[in-house]
Amino acid sequence: MTQGVEEAIANLQTKSTTAGCAGAPNYAISQMGPSPFSLAFEGSADTDLISAGFAQDFPTLIVQHHVSANMLPKDIEKAAGLRDTFLKALRDDPTLGGSVDTIVSIRRKFGEMAFGTGTNAFKTIGYQYEIKVKIALEQT
Repeated sequence: MTQGVEEAIANLQTKSTTAGCAGAPNYAISQMGPSPFSLAFEGSADTDLISAGFAQDFPTLIVQHHVSANMLPKDIEKAAGLRDTFLKALRDDPTLGGSVDTIVSIRRKFGEMAFGTGTNAFKTIGYQYEIKVKIALEQT
């Protein structure tokens, strides 16, 4: 498999789906859709230039698992179940299907979230994962 950020994001979305999340809608929505749902994207990155033709990229990939915040005790329980399944999937596949060299670290935060912007944003709860990965950038 080709290594790269886009491939890693696709793999993380697949793992989120396997954990029980639908994909986030890619269009404007007027009401909350399937819950839970996930969203994955690139956050920040550091690149170490080792020598001519070789570097190591350390992007941080963000994965958000949104759960509708209607009945908090049940919704918190649902979010916790996603957490355990998702983390085990990452533990069991640290190369994300060969799309990265390895997962370097995982940070997570639980709490109130929102999907959308401004007054149209839907309030949710869930986890945001910051997954730092290592990708060798070799000259081809």
